[in-house]
Amino acid sequence: IQTVTFLRLIRALNFPFWLLFLLEWDLDVEENEKRFRSFVLEKYVNERERKELLDVLNLAREAHHGQFQMRAKDVKSGNTILRHIPYLNHPVQIANLSFERKMSANSIKTALLHDVIEDTEIKDEQLRARGVEETIIDSVKHLSRDKNIETKEQFLHRVISLTGEVLILKCLD
Repeated sequence: IQTVTFLRLIRALNFPFWLLFLLEWDLDVEENEKRFRSFVLEKYVNERERKELLDVLNLAREAHHGQFQMRAKDVKSGNTILRHIPYLNHPVQIANLSFERKMSANSIKTALLHDVIEDTEIKDEQLRARGVEETIIDSVKHLSRDKNIETKEQFLHRVISLTGEVLILKCLD
């Protein structure tokens, strides 16, 4: 319903049809989750991996509950156009892009959790307690900025030293 409200507003602003189509496809939370589940079922024949991926999706959903896709620059400018899009849509989009690039199951889990430590009250200890593997927690921490101890410049300097699939995830983000 929130996405529908957003798309009605965009239509009222007379955006080109092709852009509306892309936005509808990109911002449809239910459709993105459906795509994710389809990827899980198609790619992972191992029941354990399927369960783990769906468990991590549910953990991301819990962590981002009540959050919406608002960027700092939107808040400063008063632009609230994304306020109707649940934040979970963003990590699911990154996970879907990871599937399309045939990345590992651990990278897809990392994609789903990549903003949890940075943008929610959940920290690495809680992820560990929920059974998230240490390699995934480490990757999430590499993608996260601790605003209390790290400036944007320090974070960007650290990001450029990332390698492998973690670097690809940051680029997709």
